[in-house]
Amino acid sequence: MRASPFHIFTLASVASLAAAQTVAAQAETGATLIAAETLGAIPFCVMGLAIGYIAGPNSAAAVVNILYLPMAFLSGLFIPAEMLPKFLQGFAVVFPPYHLGRLALDAVGVEPASRALGHIAALIGFGVLFTTIAFIAYRRDEGKTYG
Repeated sequence: MRASPFHIFTLASVASLAAAQTVAAQAETGATLIAAETLGAIPFCVMGLAIGYIAGPNSAAAVVNILYLPMAFLSGLFIPAEMLPKFLQGFAVVFPPYHLGRLALDAVGVEPASRALGHIAALIGFGVLFTTIAFIAYRRDEGKTYG
């Protein structure tokens, strides 16, 4: 599998932010942030596989953008979820980026650590859901190809 420019940019961004955090704070905080972001990326990878199998190679990029950009906005990645209008704030907790962002905030000491297990459980749940969807889509795709 070839790494796309988006993956390289994302990895470089996370690495540079984690490196800056490591320099600015204790090494333990930086290691926690790197671990949280690396393991937290797994549900997004599986989500990409699911979308790729369902949408196909020609339209997967457009589908990812149509799904991910609103999801990222509603999750509070562009502006804090607390600053969104009241009727949109409830949507944040149903999207994986919200939980990954909260784990990052927990790693650097902004978010209370008592909520970390809930965010980890949510990301595991999303990972299982997207893995199941990807597996079903893969089996469907294999059935079409090798019938």
